[in-house]
Amino acid sequence: IDTWVQIVSGGRSNIKPEALPWKALKTLLGVSVYGSRIDRDFDQRLLETYIDRLFGPHVYSLGHSLADVDGGGLTLPSGHTHAEFADWVHALPNTETPEWLGLPGDSHRLLQARTGREILRKLSQLQNVMEDFPRGGEGEAREILGEAPCRPLWAGRLVDILSEWSEGLQGKGAITPVQSSEGDPVLQALHREATALNTLLDEVKKDLVELIDICHGSRKPTNRHRALTRCLSKDMLPTEWSRFLCMPGMTVGAWIADLGQRATAMETLCKVKPSDYHRVHFHLGLMLYPDAFITATRQAIARSFKLSLESLELVLDIDSDHGASRGYSIVGLTLEGAAFIGGCVQLQSSHALGSELPPVELSWRKRDDMQLQHRTMRFPLYLNTARTVVLCQVPLQVDPAVPKHTWYERGVCMVAWHGD
Repeated sequence: IDTWVQIVSGGRSNIKPEALPWKALKTLLGVSVYGSRIDRDFDQRLLETYIDRLFGPHVYSLGHSLADVDGGGLTLPSGHTHAEFADWVHALPNTETPEWLGLPGDSHRLLQARTGREILRKLSQLQNVMEDFPRGGEGEAREILGEAPCRPLWAGRLVDILSEWSEGLQGKGAITPVQSSEGDPVLQALHREATALNTLLDEVKKDLVELIDICHGSRKPTNRHRALTRCLSKDMLPTEWSRFLCMPGMTVGAWIADLGQRATAMETLCKVKPSDYHRVHFHLGLMLYPDAFITATRQAIARSFKLSLESLELVLDIDSDHGASRGYSIVGLTLEGAAFIGGCVQLQSSHALGSELPPVELSWRKRDDMQLQHRTMRFPLYLNTARTVVLCQVPLQVDPAVPKHTWYERGVCMVAWHGD
């Protein structure tokens, strides 16, 4: 960078900001310094937004604000030398506000709360390990796994928890899958969903019953039982049950309750006639494979109107009249970082992280028929609040008074499942 500036300056002590090699600087910052391209498009777009906003001749304009902060903006000094700018940097506070990144001012509280919950979860797991497992040798380890006639205190505690989980799943399962039809992709997707959920429910309930018997000493454990016991005693989800993506760090009790909710939702859907699918609500967050369902709706509409899949564009209509529609009503969605008010997305004025959306209509329309207005932006629809899995991109109308970069910096998105 110093070499580039020296070449451009030609030995002068100062130059105009417009003369600096901004394009080269942005490329260097966005690729080499950061560490190559980011895998997720939305994160890459956020990085490019920061670079475009903070690196350019416009930042040296008199009164230009680098960040909007309550009580005033963050502006560069009026000096012209390197020393003056260095003094300004050193005078900045050691603890910066999240507003410098375009986030709400109370974002740090949310991060601290999330960190606190994670610390408590890990301490709880550590406490379970320290209290429940004896420090003896191999003989005591065999005793824990049910191979000794006497039942340790640890097994007594675990059997109570296992019984509670098992009771929570009583009556769940035996879901009658909707009859699959080659001509209805949505029907096929729900059939696969119900079949997979049935299999998982049967496996979990069977494991719980067998583990209870082992704790009572009436069954000899296998390697699978030992692996399950090690995970469950630490309140960690066993890999043997991990058939769908859930919230990171989710406790086993919360996962069992979540599985019961999924079973209840699927039982309800399996009782609906396929001709009535446009009159019921679908909860994407409670599906094992929501991306497959979204794809199936696209295929169904393409077949109905004899269109190619590539010619269709996803639409989520929040102010739709679901009774007169050929779309699918989706519930449980949350808009994070903003609120939907007056027919468009607007920034949140409260301290809430997000706002729950009413039932929205998911449909697909021909790209040529899409009348996307100038102030329409595409936001990601994530599977859950971990924001690791993007289900699709959703075009929504936004407040025209808000700059485009603000939406990216706020991390505005939609979430299908909070796991609460």
